[in-house]
Amino acid sequence: MKNLKYLNLLILIVLVCCSDHRINELSIQDLEQIKRINYEYVEGWLENDSSKILNLYLDSATISPSGLQPKRGKKEITDFWFPDDSSTTTIHFYDLETLDIYGANDLAYTYEKGHLSFTYQKDDFVLNRESKSYATTIYRKTETGEWKVQYRMWTDMK
Repeated sequence: MKNLKYLNLLILIVLVCCSDHRINELSIQDLEQIKRINYEYVEGWLENDSSKILNLYLDSATISPSGLQPKRGKKEITDFWFPDDSSTTTIHFYDLETLDIYGANDLAYTYEKGHLSFTYQKDDFVLNRESKSYATTIYRKTETGEWKVQYRMWTDMK
């Protein structure tokens, strides 16, 4: 099963990289649902709503933060983004532009450009950060027909 996931991802990457004349097989409803996920993702961060963000992900999802080891499963993702350690993160602004969207059957991806400003605070330590990044998000359509994030990776630009 694990190898099948990687095979699907590899096939998707090959299709994307090798085809100049792709036929997007996603329905209008699929495209709208995926766009809605991206909208709710940004909205969740701006509202500091961890449930809204995490509900967009499959239980087995993986994130690959820029320069860090991947975080696999909702528990690791939760511990990374929303640690129970008295720290706080305040998002000042977040803009996410979808540059490309493509998919077929139950697999899709978006390529995005993001701009984020936040403050992280834990005890006396305060970090203010603004970053620009590029991200690729892989979506999987569930058996109930709902799209969820399976994999998200991003690279912060220097």
